Amino acid sequence: MAALGTILAVGQGIMTYAQGAQQAAALKSQANAEEANARIADRNRGVAGEQAADEMVKLRQRRNLIAGQNSAALGESGIEQTSGLGLALMRANEQTYQKDLERADYNLQAKDLDLRQEVANRLQSAAALRSAAKTTKKMALLSGVLSTASSLSGGLKGASSTGSTGATGEMTKANAISGVNTPYYRNYNLPWK
Repeated sequence: MAALGTILAVGQGIMTYAQGAQQAAALKSQANAEEANARIADRNRGVAGEQAADEMVKLRQRRNLIAGQNSAALGESGIEQTSGLGLALMRANEQTYQKDLERADYNLQAKDLDLRQEVANRLQSAAALRSAAKTTKKMALLSGVLSTASSLSGGLKGASSTGSTGATGEMTKANAISGVNTPYYRNYNLPWK
C-alpha cells in the first residue's frame, strides 16, 4: 500500500510539473509571436517610407503638371509668365506643393513613430513573456517537488500516527480487543474475529 501511495505521490508531482511546463511553453509561444509581430512592424516602417517617397514624387509631378498648365493658359491668353498674374499663379502652385510636402513628411514621421513604438512595445512584451515562462517553469518544478514531498510525508505521517500503542507506548486494551491498528489485525486473521 505504501508503494502505491509513493507512486501516486510521484505521479502527482510529475503532473504538476507537466502542467507548469505546458504553461511555460504557451508563454514562450506568445513571446515568439510578439517578436514576429515586432519584425513585421519594423518592416512596415520601410514600407511606409517607400510609400511616402512615392507620394512625394507624385506631388512633384502634380506641381510640374500644374505649372505647365498655367504656362500654357498664360501663353494662350497672351499674358507673360513674368507678369504679376503669372508670378502669382507660380507662387500659389509652389505654396500648395510645399504644404503638401510638409503634410506628407508629417504623416511619414507620425507613422514611423507609431511603428517604432509598436516595435518597442512588442519586444518588451516578448521579454516579459519569456521571463514569465522561465519563472513558471521553475515554479512548476518546485511545485512538483513540493507536491510529491507533501504527499509522501503525509503518507508517512499517517502510517506513523496510526500506531497501536497508548500514550505510555503499551498496547491499549481497546486496540487489543478490537484488533484495530495492531500488527495482528493487518496481517493475520484473529481468532476472536
